[in-house]
Parts: sequence; structure tokens; C-alpha cells
Amino acid sequence: MPSKQRNKALKRKLRYDAENEISKKMARKNYEQNADTVKQRTSSRSATDTTLRQKKLTAQKQRLSVDKSYADKNRSAAQLNTKRRLGQDQQYANTNRARALFNTKRRLKEDQLYADTNRARAQLNTKRRLKENQQYAEKNRLSARLNTARRWKTDELYHQKKNRITREKLKHRWHTDSK
Repeated sequence: MPSKQRNKALKRKLRYDAENEISKKMARKNYEQNADTVKQRTSSRSATDTTLRQKKLTAQKQRLSVDKSYADKNRSAAQLNTKRRLGQDQQYANTNRARALFNTKRRLKEDQLYADTNRARAQLNTKRRLKENQQYAEKNRLSARLNTARRWKTDELYHQKKNRITREKLKHRWHTDSK
């Protein structure tokens, strides 16, 4: 390549580099002046950009399924955040409680094994609490008495069932006493 063309190419490259440096300085200066606006626009764009969000979710799920230590760390961080947020945000606590109750009721209806284990666990815990806590035992007795009285008045099937059981007990007692 002749030196004239080489000099022109070199000058073109230097001019391009200088213009590029100027544009970079201007972009940096504009960012510093409008940093809040840029951050807000970027965050709103990432919030509405569903494809990017979907890619991130897919990558996250894959990493959680592959990397056990990452999954454990992620789970413990989520539990801490949830505990902290439950303590601070009352509305979040109420919605979380309602969602958990709804999911539990749905799962009790759908999953028979879960319902059976839940029932057994509740019975064991109730028996344990009745032995350990006298105040709980009194409260439990009172609520049972009230529920029985309410059901006795309102539920006809319950009324019939209890009458039948009582008759059978009396009949059994009468047969055993006469011997």
C-alpha cells in the first residue's frame, strides 16, 4: 500500500477514534445527568419485556434443578425474606395466611394421603397439647361442649346418630346388668 493511502487510512482511524471517544464522553455525561430517568426506563422495560423475563426464569429453574448448593442457598434466603416481610408488612401477612389456608384446604380435598397424615398429625398434637397445657385443655373442652350443643340443635343427622348410639349403649348396659 502506498504511503499516501496509508496516511489517509491512519488519519481516518484517528478521526474515528476521536469522534468515538467524544460520543462516549457525551453518553457518560448524559447518563450522569439523567441517571434516575435512565434507571426507571430500564427497569420498566425489563418489567414489561416478557421474553427476557422468560429466559431468565428458565435459566433460574435449570440452575436450581442442577446446582444443589445454589438451590439450598436460594431457599434459605427466600425463607429469611418471607419471615422479615411477614413481620413488617401486615397486608402481605394477611394475603399469605389466606393463600396458605386456601392451598391447604384444596390439598386436603384432592390428596387423600395428605389428608390422612394431616389428620393423624393433628390428633397427636392435640393429645400432646391437652396433656401439657391446662389452659388449652379447658378451652378445648368448652369449644367441644359448644359445638356439640350447636350440632345437637341444628344437625338432624347428628341428632339421630347420637340417639342411636345412646340406645345401643343402654341396650348393651341392660343386657350386661341382667346377667
